[in-house]
Amino acid sequence: MAVLESQTVIYSALYDPKYTMLTTVNGQLLLCMTAEQLMERVPGCEILQVNTDGLTIRFDDYYDKLVNSICREWERKTKLKLEDAYYSKMIIKDVNNYLGLFNDGKVKRKGAAFIHKIQPGELELHKNFSHLVIPKALEAYFIYSIDPEEFIKNHNDIYDFFLRTKIPKTSRLELRDYDNHGFVSSTTLGQNISRYLVTGKYTYDKIEKMYSKQGVGMTMMKIMPPLAKNPNKEREINVEADWLCTVVNTLPDDLNTLKPLIDYDYYLKKIYDVIYTIGGKPETK
Repeated sequence: MAVLESQTVIYSALYDPKYTMLTTVNGQLLLCMTAEQLMERVPGCEILQVNTDGLTIRFDDYYDKLVNSICREWERKTKLKLEDAYYSKMIIKDVNNYLGLFNDGKVKRKGAAFIHKIQPGELELHKNFSHLVIPKALEAYFIYSIDPEEFIKNHNDIYDFFLRTKIPKTSRLELRDYDNHGFVSSTTLGQNISRYLVTGKYTYDKIEKMYSKQGVGMTMMKIMPPLAKNPNKEREINVEADWLCTVVNTLPDDLNTLKPLIDYDYYLKKIYDVIYTIGGKPETK
């Protein structure tokens, strides 16, 4: 079936890899030409990021007219139209993940690290809505200087703490518990698409062969079919390594009963990982 689908794409009237590459490469070259002119002609101009459809630069306000002149010159040469926007602040994790604070106070969110709004160009309905408290906390920290720990512990929307696992039909999800020596003591088959909270953590001392856990929950394991080189052994991946999870496919009548279960350390670690990647230094409590 996969072969037939592939052939359908290849022989489609819309299949034209040469045209696709020409468009992409030419767009990149034209942007490189813009960047080159800006760097050469605008004193102190700094390229912050460049991708296939735009670039972000930092320059002194004194040279605003010169920058606009270079851009208009580019438009005349290429017969293309540029759009521009001015930020008072940018927080960049990478070229596809950033926050931009416009001069008028509005915020632009780009990439899974920061998007949390359900609106065009951000979080579409078909995307993963896992742990939205993390991008919300990051925005609160970088834009409004709110401490991440203070933010998430006072955040009352339980839905923003939920995560989702999506296991393909060829695999299965197992919920496991372990005894003090690290041996599986119980196993439950979970739904391939499950909603869960991170509600604890575990450690395993390989030398002492001792397993210990804090909080509540079980280990979520993705069990996959064997590979050809080892056909008798199924493959296993821990969905949340080092963490315990509580599946919440059926919501309780009172959602507030779930909040005491949350292991905030998990969410804080994810938040701090992004902050330290960018270069911030929050004070952890």
